[in-house]
Amino acid sequence: MKRSDALALRAGLGIGVVGGFVLGYILVRLAPITHQGWVLITLTTLEGLVFAYLGTPYVLGGWRGFNRRLLNTPLPDLLSGLLGMVVGLVIAVLIGFFVRDVPLGYWLSSILALLLGALGASVGVSRRAELAALFFGGPAQQPSHRIAAVLLDTSVIIDGRILDISKTGFVDMTLVVLSSVLRELQLVADSADAMRRRRGRRGLDVLTEMQKISTISLEVVDDDATPSTEIDTHLVRTAKRRGWHGHCGA
Repeated sequence: MKRSDALALRAGLGIGVVGGFVLGYILVRLAPITHQGWVLITLTTLEGLVFAYLGTPYVLGGWRGFNRRLLNTPLPDLLSGLLGMVVGLVIAVLIGFFVRDVPLGYWLSSILALLLGALGASVGVSRRAELAALFFGGPAQQPSHRIAAVLLDTSVIIDGRILDISKTGFVDMTLVVLSSVLRELQLVADSADAMRRRRGRRGLDVLTEMQKISTISLEVVDDDATPSTEIDTHLVRTAKRRGWHGHCGA
């Protein structure tokens, strides 16, 4: 077990024990128990310990998944989602003024805050373009200037900056890698020359990393290039024929 996992498990067990003890103490104070209240407190403490031991790995796994998704989410999506959540919470607070005096008003207000906050975040992410147009002006969509796809060549992939740019979320288009480019990368990675081999493996690692990020649209397209085909010329012709933008390195 990793050190961080062990620390998280210990923290979870501590929270479970304290929570179980507090729950038992509250039950003893509220219920008409005059004798052997410590038995109930002991039972709830043990239940809290068992629940924490069984539940902490699931909570830890969920947190890791959330953290990975957060790191892979483009900054514009995060900001628009945050804005939507704030708007949802404001609406929930306004509604809460009218329901706080009814029976279970506190719980209704809390549930409304959770639902409207989540709904606002979802709408904020899915309607990012419309929100940007609403708050900052300008057209919501500009389809006539949008590039459908960008064709990547070997040098751009090896360079690696395309991965960093794509992570920001500002590359709102499909990135295309031809199978001939993939074969060329593999040949470079299998080269006898150490420097070329290192560059080729870096390019393959960049593609592998891009495929793992859900927010990056990457497609590998089969083409009809032969081993004798001049790749750069083939890329230019393919991009023109399919209406793609060619991204070739220097």
